Amino acid sequence: WGDEVELEATQLKSFLSSDGPTARVLLGARPEAFRIERGEPSSPLRVGLACKLDKRRATRMSWYGRGPGESYPDRQASTSIRRWRAEVGDETFYYVRPQENGNKMDTRWMLISDEQERGMLVVAAKGNGGRPTAEGGGRGGGGWSRGRASLAMQCHHHDLDEFDVLLPSKSPRFRHGGDLVQQDFTSLCIDAAHAGVGGIDSWGSLPLVCDRLRLSHPISWSVILRPWAGKESGEAGEVARALQKRFGGS
Repeated sequence: WGDEVELEATQLKSFLSSDGPTARVLLGARPEAFRIERGEPSSPLRVGLACKLDKRRATRMSWYGRGPGESYPDRQASTSIRRWRAEVGDETFYYVRPQENGNKMDTRWMLISDEQERGMLVVAAKGNGGRPTAEGGGRGGGGWSRGRASLAMQCHHHDLDEFDVLLPSKSPRFRHGGDLVQQDFTSLCIDAAHAGVGGIDSWGSLPLVCDRLRLSHPISWSVILRPWAGKESGEAGEVARALQKRFGGS
């Protein structure tokens, strides 16, 4: 990408049909070489897994990672890494204009369950906290989850598309956070890499280069999904550590 391609000079003339001119392109009396320049493709904002869960088994969440609020590669200085508990419905932040929200960086494991703690345990087996690259994320309270495998995770009672603009439209589906209505499912998003959210100025500049995903950098990650039957399944943190030790790696 970003290279130049030399094409052999070709003189184009007007071509006529019975219905009139169908093409009229002329490069000049003397053909000249021309170049096509290919720009750098847009990088993705996230790489990972998204799915929908039965809301009856996914109303509560507990996790070991950054909290209590949302965190991103360029927005995490106010968070700390420890165990947290919350209702899924409380983890969606209703910005005036709906947008990306609720992410939890450096998450080693997350238990999504009902009131009896029946649901699913999500364990990071390989990952670097959800940062764009293994070298990034050193600013603003960054750093890995103490050398342990971790990913970025989030849950909502909304479809993730409700927070975004869907092509070819240039306008969001919902213009105001107050227009969003919780759905009868739970969206789970597990990200191996997540771009920063920017916000360093008021005119929409991109996140800093160190907080963007780069296509030239490979992303390697893995996750363990384990059904959870409640208290008889054990203590979530202990089970997660055992699974990481058996199947994972930092």
